[in-house]
Amino acid sequence: MVMGKCAEVHKMSNFLSLAFASVILISVLILVNVQYGFLLFHSLAELVCVVVGIIMFIVACNTHTHIKNYFLLYLGIGYFWVSLLDLCHLLTYEGMPFLNISSTNVTLHFWIYARGFEAFLMLSAALFLNVKFNPTKVFVVTFVATALLLYLAIYQEQPIFFIDGQGLTLAKILSEYAIIATLMFAIILYWRAEDKIIAKLKFYLILSIMLTIVAELFFTQYVSVYGLSNQIGHVFKVLSFVVIFFAFVLTMLKDPFSLLTLTAHSYDAIPQPAIVVDHLGIIRQANQSAKSVFNIDLEDRTHFHFSSHDQKIDVVDCEICQHLQLGKAMSAKVFENTSNRTWQLISLTPIQPSNHETGFIQITVDVSKQIEEKRSFRLAGAIFDNLSEGILVTDENLRIVSINKAVTNITGYTKQDVLNKKPSIFASGRHDDAFYKAMWQQIHQTDQWQGEIWNRKKSGIEYPELLSIKVLRAESGEVSQYVSVFSDISQLKAVENKLRYQAHHDLLTDLPNRLMFKNHLEAAMKHCKRNQSKLALLFVDIDNFKSINDSLGHTVGDSVIISVSKHIKTILRDDDIIGRYGGDEFVILLENIESNDNLSYIAEKLINSLTQPIFYYENMPIFISISIGLCLFPDDANSVEQLIQYADSAMYKAKKAGKNHFVFHSSKDNDKAKRRLLLESRLREAIENNEIYIVYQPKINADTYQISGAEALVRWNNPVLGEVYPDEFIPLAESIGVIHKLGEFVLRQALVEVGKWRKISKRNLSVAVNFSSKQFIRGELDEVIKSALHASNLPSEALEVEITESLLLNKSKAVKTLLQSISASGVSIAIDDFGTGYSALSYLKNYPINVVKIDKSFIDGVDISNEDSILVKTIIVMAHGLGMSVVAEGVENKQQLAFFQNEQGDTVQGYYFSKPLLKGDFINTLQNWNVKIYRK
Repeated sequence: MVMGKCAEVHKMSNFLSLAFASVILISVLILVNVQYGFLLFHSLAELVCVVVGIIMFIVACNTHTHIKNYFLLYLGIGYFWVSLLDLCHLLTYEGMPFLNISSTNVTLHFWIYARGFEAFLMLSAALFLNVKFNPTKVFVVTFVATALLLYLAIYQEQPIFFIDGQGLTLAKILSEYAIIATLMFAIILYWRAEDKIIAKLKFYLILSIMLTIVAELFFTQYVSVYGLSNQIGHVFKVLSFVVIFFAFVLTMLKDPFSLLTLTAHSYDAIPQPAIVVDHLGIIRQANQSAKSVFNIDLEDRTHFHFSSHDQKIDVVDCEICQHLQLGKAMSAKVFENTSNRTWQLISLTPIQPSNHETGFIQITVDVSKQIEEKRSFRLAGAIFDNLSEGILVTDENLRIVSINKAVTNITGYTKQDVLNKKPSIFASGRHDDAFYKAMWQQIHQTDQWQGEIWNRKKSGIEYPELLSIKVLRAESGEVSQYVSVFSDISQLKAVENKLRYQAHHDLLTDLPNRLMFKNHLEAAMKHCKRNQSKLALLFVDIDNFKSINDSLGHTVGDSVIISVSKHIKTILRDDDIIGRYGGDEFVILLENIESNDNLSYIAEKLINSLTQPIFYYENMPIFISISIGLCLFPDDANSVEQLIQYADSAMYKAKKAGKNHFVFHSSKDNDKAKRRLLLESRLREAIENNEIYIVYQPKINADTYQISGAEALVRWNNPVLGEVYPDEFIPLAESIGVIHKLGEFVLRQALVEVGKWRKISKRNLSVAVNFSSKQFIRGELDEVIKSALHASNLPSEALEVEITESLLLNKSKAVKTLLQSISASGVSIAIDDFGTGYSALSYLKNYPINVVKIDKSFIDGVDISNEDSILVKTIIVMAHGLGMSVVAEGVENKQQLAFFQNEQGDTVQGYYFSKPLLKGDFINTLQNWNVKIYRK
């Protein structure tokens, strides 16, 4: 508590000193202003700031070697260049005789650049609170920046910051406010720096920045360069520089040297004797322990040899004194002092405050007790050194005092390597703190511990060892030593691991065996239950494998099995698991299954991948095929055994169906998989076989009842499958990658038709074409559209691109860029089925949308549902407010049309006017269209 009060008093003293110095300095400047005028006042104020900045640079550079504070060094370098810019501002000020520059704007350019440089400096310095940098590079970069600012200030007249008779321009005022904003952001960064910066330095930095902000506010107010607000601003500027200078001196000079002084007097707390000698060996300082042990009197100027070394050895022959004479350090070493019958551990360290050796520090530790205890171990030396187990002995402080030969044989460390070091030198890093905490807790409770541990040899190799630790205590009950006995159990572990591996893996294929695979499957099923996901089990059997074994022998059969296992692994993902269930049977575990379509694709891929010979026997190719049974969890089974049983049963169904085939356990899944495979096969050839065609649903102007265009809708009629609905074949086209080809086909066909419509009607009709989100992912859709329009010799307004809200859901920059490119070419963009998905105003605001199409589900209810009618009204008002037109989809009666017209809707399409028409029927409708029918 007393120390805390002293610290508070010290802080208050520092602050009062700063306040007193500031008051004196400002008083002097004010007196100068009153007595001699503003010009001298301005010159002295700016000169103070210039001198402060240069001193900060000198202090930062000269103290950096000792305190390594990159943050303050960065500020020091920056303020050097700020001072240079301020000096240029001072010398070019109106009325100064030094430079032939009379323009007030040049002076203010120097001012704004200096203040902007200072604000950026304060902001960017926060990056170097815990970051090192190359001072030379920073100095060069800031020099280049300053040189550029000097050039701009002298040779660039713009912007104009001051007009005589009028005062500051808006450019000057806005520049000052930009500097203020930067400084405020810097305050936030320093305020949130927490423990990255000491509290008092943070205080003075923020205070300095706040004073600078106040100064900047006054600098936005003056009309005359000699005005009162300009004078007050300079007062606050000087104060800000004084505060940051005080922070520099306090942080880089006063505090470090105060700490150094405190440290110089604190080594009396060291329990071991420590003495400081000069280059001649004369004792200059000694702590209390040294004075007590060696009877040192500093006034006698005694040579350290005669106080702390063996008196029976001459100075010339003393190894410690020889190190002193050579000016070299001496690492800790044990010496016998026959004068007082003690053993001492002595080290000698040079003191190098600069580049010249001015003395040494000698630290002495009495190790007589350890030496005596070590001697007692010599009685069992022969046994100790010839044991095959490693024996390591430490003192009570866990410093190694002895090892036997087996330790060196096992670890590679010699006695010299480990003596007086802790056993942590052997640590492998495999064990966490909790392991060692539990081990030492048991040792403290029972005086022993035994177990397996991983350590590291001198070569860096990690190895397992069986370790036993025993605590030895003196008669008083205090711990005297720790004895560790250990042996290398690497070979034993290798045998264990090999047996464990063989118990869980198939010896022929090296795959998980039945036992291990079941463990994987059980764990995966538990994971699926927690995450409500699905997994699939594939039961694979090699077709006609028995005939290979019977005709070519088991050796060839084994080679085939190995080849098949390797082949299957190349088809699967890295996280899929394949095991050998027995004989020629394999099991495959697939997690995170999204749909049975994916499973069908994988099973088909496995089967089709075996069309080439899997093995050659005496240059004879061996062809094989596989049958696969598929079963899903939790859809088909709820246990490991049931899942395997059902998959196995499905595999036999595949064999009965003709082999080289796959079958789902569920008949429903089988039918679905067969349907998908048939659709996929037919769809790939549908365009070439002229099975794809387009129908066009007219779009009607809600005011004039004239046909304004049509929406192109794709259809598929297959001779075998019949009419296939778009909601079935469009997702399939996306999944197998033919959507791009299909979409381009629809685009080009639709453009051909709209060209005909324009010629027939003599009006600028357009066609709307739907585009899949997959078409946008490829990133070439804008070029495809431009190419199609060019080939059709049509203007861009002849086409309208329809997209769904799901395309905009992920807020992809690439999609946004592509839409902007399409919109820039003049093509209109419509958002389809608006209101049914993830509708958000941001879609309409942030993307180049021209048309909003209201989904049929809302139009259906406008005449019967208040909610639907309100929603439709809102969409129309919102779209019109954003400059977009509105289309109503699925209008089927006059009441719906009337509602839409009453709400100022733009375009209508639906069965009330026409169903989707074949291209010929659409042309007939266009030619015979009669608006009078609908105006009744």
